[in-house]
Amino acid sequence: MKQYIIDTAEKININNNDYYLRFRSQNSSNPIVLFLHGGCGAANRPFIMKWNSELAEYWLTDIVCINKIYGGYKYA
Repeated sequence: MKQYIIDTAEKININNNDYYLRFRSQNSSNPIVLFLHGGCGAANRPFIMKWNSELAEYWLTDIVCINKIYGGYKYA
């Protein structure tokens, strides 16, 4: 199993809308790839983190997923 120095989920509020951010990093100095889904119900977020982890390692980036409330977070 991979070891991450950052592995956290946070809720933020922007303009009275709740958003959920999922951070995972093996190196905090890496640039990030921001995953924004195009609509409600992106229940595939755990797979986005899993399937793209090798790609992120290859390009030395980290993946951050953002979900608006009711936008799939409850499935992740």
